[in-house]
Amino acid sequence: MWHRKPKRLSESNAVESTSHCHLGIVEQALALDVEVCLINARQLVHYRKAVGERNKTDASDALLLARYLDRERNELRRYHPASRQAQLLWTLIKRRAKVVETKKQLRQSLEPIMPGAPPCAASMCSLRVSIDASTT
Repeated sequence: MWHRKPKRLSESNAVESTSHCHLGIVEQALALDVEVCLINARQLVHYRKAVGERNKTDASDALLLARYLDRERNELRRYHPASRQAQLLWTLIKRRAKVVETKKQLRQSLEPIMPGAPPCAASMCSLRVSIDASTT
């Protein structure tokens, strides 16, 4: 966390993009007008293998990220956040995908008890109809 602007702004800062966990520090950096480059976690895994790094600790990750930034600086792009509306839309898309996946899992887990539609499954059928209606 930054409490003040770093002294050397000519340098970029690299942050590994991990789900949504990186957003807090990225927002703080951008608020201080600090340049940030997001690094795809998969790229970093491949880079680790390419340079023969075997350790996987927070400290070694930080050193590897610094090395990657130093060597690949010219190939990296500065992060520019999407608009709030675009961020909200992306969040809703990801949540919908999670609901659809959960719906699929529920269907598969309930299949053994629903073939003949026993009385106890009636409420599950209505739940399934509600889920279907909300995800289409």
